[in-house]
Amino acid sequence: MAQKTINLHGHSYQVMTPSYAKSAYDRFCNSSDVELSDVYGRYSRAKENAFEYCRSREKECNTFTGVICSHNTCEFTYGFTCWENGVQYFVYITKSHDYAIALEDF
Repeated sequence: MAQKTINLHGHSYQVMTPSYAKSAYDRFCNSSDVELSDVYGRYSRAKENAFEYCRSREKECNTFTGVICSHNTCEFTYGFTCWENGVQYFVYITKSHDYAIALEDF
């Protein structure tokens, strides 16, 4: 079965399940880490490139609400909220997926 997707500001996102979205959104709401230096003393060029990718998705949505939601020594997740056609969405970016869900759906 194909994954459901949603297009926000010209980028395709995989639709999150409500249960996954709730836990990711909780991490988003409880984080104040907005820069890689907030969570890593030193970081690789690969992490920097991944972070710039996340920021570019955020900039496409014309929003600046992004935070690093979770992290470990190998990777991090990034989340932000944005509006599309009067609906507010939560976008959650992991190492392997770009997710989104309407806030009203969970």
